[in-house]
Amino acid sequence: MEKLIKKYDQLQNKYGSKNLNSVYGCGQDKNAKLALVFMNPTKRNIATDKSWKGLKAQWLGTKQVWEFLTKCDLFSDELNQEIKSKTPKDWTPDFCKKVYDEVKKQGIWITNLAKCTQDDARPLADEVFLKYTDLLKEELYLVNPQKVFFFGNQVSSIMLDEKITVSTVRQKKFALKIKDKEFESYALFYPVGNGRFNQHKTIEDIKEILKNGEKIMDAQKNKIYRHYKGDLYIVEDFAIHSDTDELMIIYRALYGNCQLFTKPVSAFEEKLSPEAQIKYGQEYRFELIDIKSKNPDH
Repeated sequence: MEKLIKKYDQLQNKYGSKNLNSVYGCGQDKNAKLALVFMNPTKRNIATDKSWKGLKAQWLGTKQVWEFLTKCDLFSDELNQEIKSKTPKDWTPDFCKKVYDEVKKQGIWITNLAKCTQDDARPLADEVFLKYTDLLKEELYLVNPQKVFFFGNQVSSIMLDEKITVSTVRQKKFALKIKDKEFESYALFYPVGNGRFNQHKTIEDIKEILKNGEKIMDAQKNKIYRHYKGDLYIVEDFAIHSDTDELMIIYRALYGNCQLFTKPVSAFEEKLSPEAQIKYGQEYRFELIDIKSKNPDH
């Protein structure tokens, strides 16, 4: 990530205000549940000030995003109330860390496509955003989120490489291919600033997407899967990693002493390389199989 930050700083000098800091992604930086991708920062973020000594993260000293995340059930209501009571000058480096500790606790990575800070809120041209596309892909590859939410038509179209009108693709799942990984991605209405009039739709979509994800996980319990090397396993439950908040799957071998195993859901559902698919005749590391009873009455 340090190499990316150096590149972001170089682009700040070219496309942003030379009097302001660039700000970066922050939160759960490994195996995140969600990556939230906004547009670009402005000097309303207190971390853009050259004298700032704290985190250089998104949305510091502002209120709308934290209220929005609270409404999505992705942020502490108690901490949001504290944010509401503060002016930008009240945001100390320690308080900023407290805010992003909560973001990390929620398993979220918050970032912008472009990291170049502007003196005002004017939109950036596509040509500028395109300078950041490969860098953001590298950032997402490192963070490895289960889901990626792109906010707004412009960011969604650039990152998903097709012309997108959010209103026509609500809750549609896209596959963002980065190197050897595919990331489940969604295009959502921009929820703050001029996009606030559509915020209720964004909240509705996020809750429905996350609820459907929970249904998928529940449906996998007590199902039998074949590992690509042939052994069978039954999924017994799911758990949250106590240190990283990562969603883990708990599964038992149906051979030998029936040992119990656990691994991240993202690894359990990992797609095999094209070479391995040809060799083993299976697309994913574990695949659901349907075992029929030999008893004709069942």
